[in-house]
Amino acid sequence: MNNQNLSASRGVNWFSVAAVICLIGEAILLSQAKPAAEAPPPISVLILSLLTLFLGAGAIIYRIQEKQHWLFGRWLGVAAMTAGMLLFAVQAVALHKAREVSQFRHMSAIGNACLMYAGRHDGHFPPNLLTLLNDKLITVRTLSDPTNALSPITLPTNWQHVKRSVQIAAINRNSDYRYIGSDLVLPNSAAKGKLLGSIIILFRNTQTMTKGGPLGFADGHVAYYAPSQLNNVLAACNQARKNLDLPPMSFAGIATTRGSAP
Repeated sequence: MNNQNLSASRGVNWFSVAAVICLIGEAILLSQAKPAAEAPPPISVLILSLLTLFLGAGAIIYRIQEKQHWLFGRWLGVAAMTAGMLLFAVQAVALHKAREVSQFRHMSAIGNACLMYAGRHDGHFPPNLLTLLNDKLITVRTLSDPTNALSPITLPTNWQHVKRSVQIAAINRNSDYRYIGSDLVLPNSAAKGKLLGSIIILFRNTQTMTKGGPLGFADGHVAYYAPSQLNNVLAACNQARKNLDLPPMSFAGIATTRGSAP
């Protein structure tokens, strides 16, 4: 009987057991730390995920020539390793989605701040992002794009005491978004007011015609467009700008002369 018990104990794959323990710990930590753009999962989750992976891999070769326990054998380690990878992948997707939601929220906040500013200044949109900061309609953090995984934008404590031209240059250089709505004025008719939904005023600094991304419009809404959609969106924007007697735009900026190609 003792020999049978000894044989049974040897059949336990302790790598599998350890992998399951790490998997359970990872799941508990993830349930307590929901993904957020500003607060990604703690490093302990990554460590447990890697341990689950390595221990699961170790379970495959642990005493490979022995017949293992029907429950605590190597198959349990493989299952734990697979579940750990899936759990981490799901968490990574959830974190990316949270950052995208935060990105849209930032861009929408800038667009709505422009409308609020226009309502206070005879329909004129702000000349630059610095104006929105000085009027406390947005914060410096609003100018950060959470999806680039970089630290939020910070400015020196004395930045407001330097020349305005230097302030504008600093904001334009550090902001993750580019604003091009400075020449807009709110239309005085409902028909022309509908054109605001087609006019692009905000996009990421990395935006190009071959790269999809979110675009902010003059009516405050934000939408994501694939590269194949950008030509049509830009054409609609420039048609709306033409109807308002404004020069065309591109992701490089606004044309300096009316009638120039975007």
